[in-house]
Amino acid sequence: MRLSLLILSFVLAIRALLAGTPENPAGDPGAFVGSFRMGIHIFKKGTQETTSTMDIMCWSTGEKLLYEVTMPNGQRKIRMLTDLVDDTNYALIEQEGGAHMAMRIKRPEATKPGANDGERPRITVTQEMRTIGGRTCTKVIAENAEGTWTGWVAMELKSPFVDMARAFEGQAAQRIKHVNAEVPGFPLEYEWVPATGEDRMVCTIKDLVVGTVDGKLFDLGGYQVMDMPSFGIPQR
Repeated sequence: MRLSLLILSFVLAIRALLAGTPENPAGDPGAFVGSFRMGIHIFKKGTQETTSTMDIMCWSTGEKLLYEVTMPNGQRKIRMLTDLVDDTNYALIEQEGGAHMAMRIKRPEATKPGANDGERPRITVTQEMRTIGGRTCTKVIAENAEGTWTGWVAMELKSPFVDMARAFEGQAAQRIKHVNAEVPGFPLEYEWVPATGEDRMVCTIKDLVVGTVDGKLFDLGGYQVMDMPSFGIPQR
């Protein structure tokens, strides 16, 4: 159960940045290329749950995405590769003895744009600014009936979250899409507070590298590839 909740938090962290944003074609010049580390922190009634913190390392070429999720105890890592060209996910598994397996899952066709978009948010781009990682960020607030998203956005950077949402999505996340295409840029820090006000989720971006990524990270050479059914992946 704890694992499921943490993965759901990751999904929400990604989909919370989107509201009717069109998908980028694989290799689109508007796609993010580079790498970064995302920290997700869950707070319950004002107190951080130390057992809920996740560390996610992300790499993107614009055509492929690779994620490495480190669970709170630091003992377990989950790695997933997404090929945006053919909409295929690979769960990468390293077994004892050095064997490597890639569980291939073909994602079902997405629903038409605009389906189940839900309530569009009220977006405010403020005049407040702060520096994060040497980059000037603008405070952006998005609100709807579900809650409030507050982010510090580096407007000059391309966002990776549109492509990331193609790999991690679901019905619960679909209900919480908050910042749309009219707000460009890369949020280097953001907070999501549900309307109940009891809990909140804080995400921070570190180790940001823009424009370069090692293509060898995406090589499936040496992996035994096995096909898995896609019935477990919800559609948009």
